[in-house]
Amino acid sequence: MNLIGKNIGEGGGREEIPGYTTERLCAKAKEHGVYIHGGSITQALPGEKRSANTSVLISPEGKILATYSKLHTWGLPALAWTGVLASSRILSGLHYVSDVVGGFFIGAAASHVVYHSKRCSQLADHILYYWHVGATVVQTWWRKC
Repeated sequence: MNLIGKNIGEGGGREEIPGYTTERLCAKAKEHGVYIHGGSITQALPGEKRSANTSVLISPEGKILATYSKLHTWGLPALAWTGVLASSRILSGLHYVSDVVGGFFIGAAASHVVYHSKRCSQLADHILYYWHVGATVVQTWWRKC
């Protein structure tokens, strides 16, 4: 999630690396003489509509030492798994075919809206970010108890 990145353009925060966010992080690393691990930054992939979640490691001299990019490529395996799961629910008699087909279309429509809506995408990013922060706080608290 780009907390300090420019939120402009069709990608809504997609940027090149090096770019706006990494330049700011490099300047701060050099200013304070520390290593910075920055990420996840939504990296625009040249010639593609997809983005990569990229983390960067910046040296105390303000240079990018390493990058790690991750693409979400689990869409088709997840779709195959839902088909297997839906079939098992029908064959075991737990659901009617109409339940499964209706659920599929509702889920597909919701996914389409979220995927193509910049506002929904940003809301999902915020929810996931605060969920992660909350889970980390609870986990830290639990370890201390």
